[in-house]
Amino acid sequence: MDTTGAGNAMYAVRDIPGKGKGLVATRNIPKGTRILSERPLIHVPFDSSKEQRKTIIHSQVEALNKKERDIFLSFPNRYSFSDSATRYSGIFKTSSILSHSKPQKTFAIFPEACRINHDCDENAFHDWNCDTQQQTVHAMRDIEGGEEITIAYIPFFNDHQTRRKQLKTDYHFTCRCRACSLPDEVREERDQKISQFVFLGALSKDSHYIPDPIFGGLSREDRFYALIISEAAEFCINMCDLARGRVFAQKAAAVWQTLLGSDNPVTKRYTTMACSYSTHDESKTYRVWKTAVTDIPQGLGPDDFDDWLFKREKPRLVVPVGATIEHPDFFSPFSELPHKNDVRGDGASKNRRHWCFLGEISKDNLFMIPMSINVMDMYNNKTKVHFYTSKFGGTELKPHHQRPGSTVAILDATQYTFRFGPPGIRHQDQRMLKVFPLPLAQILALEHEVRSFSTSQKNDLRRCHGCDTVAISSSMQRCSKCWSFWYCSKDCQMVGWITKGHKLNCKFLRDPDLRGLFLTQWDKVKNCTGFPLKGVDGPC
Repeated sequence: MDTTGAGNAMYAVRDIPGKGKGLVATRNIPKGTRILSERPLIHVPFDSSKEQRKTIIHSQVEALNKKERDIFLSFPNRYSFSDSATRYSGIFKTSSILSHSKPQKTFAIFPEACRINHDCDENAFHDWNCDTQQQTVHAMRDIEGGEEITIAYIPFFNDHQTRRKQLKTDYHFTCRCRACSLPDEVREERDQKISQFVFLGALSKDSHYIPDPIFGGLSREDRFYALIISEAAEFCINMCDLARGRVFAQKAAAVWQTLLGSDNPVTKRYTTMACSYSTHDESKTYRVWKTAVTDIPQGLGPDDFDDWLFKREKPRLVVPVGATIEHPDFFSPFSELPHKNDVRGDGASKNRRHWCFLGEISKDNLFMIPMSINVMDMYNNKTKVHFYTSKFGGTELKPHHQRPGSTVAILDATQYTFRFGPPGIRHQDQRMLKVFPLPLAQILALEHEVRSFSTSQKNDLRRCHGCDTVAISSSMQRCSKCWSFWYCSKDCQMVGWITKGHKLNCKFLRDPDLRGLFLTQWDKVKNCTGFPLKGVDGPC
């Protein structure tokens, strides 16, 4: 939606408390609207020396007509000056913005674009149109009448502390925008999401990876997002995957049109790519993913279409339907975890003193830093565990802990409602999590077996793991490696070892933490400090 703002009172220059002058919308401005388009009053190559810059600025200002010079002189100047040359240079240094970087990086003063103030969660985007030789500003999202029009002076993908420091150093102000004023916990969540965007952006560029919809987590369609989608389009086409290439090109063209307008050469490039049936040189492509444009699936819902587009495998059942959960009052699926706000000061919930979330690590994970991992719970529902255990959350997990098919156990996990994504688990204490190198279904089956054969009965009776005979423990032999099962004889031990699969499971049961999960009397534990568990056959 490309319309100019100068002739239709779309905005007005007004005084903004604490900011000086700024642009304010005088009516509702829909997403993608061209707010303004203008030529620079003066422009200076970035690589010119200080003296060259002063000379260029002075000569250009002196060449302006009176109206243009008055506009230039109305811009603020935070530097002292002794003559017109130093005055002009101070104004330029204070108020200029980057106009374009190709073929030469250039800064400029624009009559109205340079009035636009900064916001870390900006609502507008400015860029140079090399075809029209003008600076354009477009609405990144719907802007309400009376709302200030803002741009970002620095990239959004810096964390809060980095942004604040850079703005103070380069622009001499402390930002108090909505993003910088979020509560600490929400701001930490936003910073983590941004760090993941940067990681995935680098991955898609360097590793031929199709980006995941995680980029939608902050609901931003900005330049960074557009570049990632554009690279995905070109990558798919180079892989001879014309179906996905077209879809990504259509997405890229739509985002670029929002940010730059339909007359920008970048928008034109991806619009052409989305419409062309042959946008590549087949002699230079790989045919690993070969598809035709006509292979774009029809009639799929949004989630199923995204699964196809991002080549996501359908989640498999990690626990057979109808499987018996031996200890449902302790082991919990995500849906039955208490909410963070429902946990009492002593760490207990309304109905339980302690509980444990189990989730099998999915195959569709990208192990990024800060870490977020997809897991399937015992009800075969997918959820995500987000690591907030340090500045670079998740670094305590080694690569061998991250293998698909392993199971994450989190003591006293809670549901958390994220501001920038669906509900999940916000994991903060690294002591409360351990990864076991076996599938979730196997853990549940082992728990049933251990509780059946490892717990003592009245009068110190035990059940033989081989023949099910119940006898006094002193008359039986205990597995000397895992200490989990008792046997009447060597023959019974061979039955357990071979027929009942103890040969495979014994090495897992040697882990006292796994046995502790199964055998600890969790309803009697008052204060659990996490892994390693302090006891196996009694409270930790």
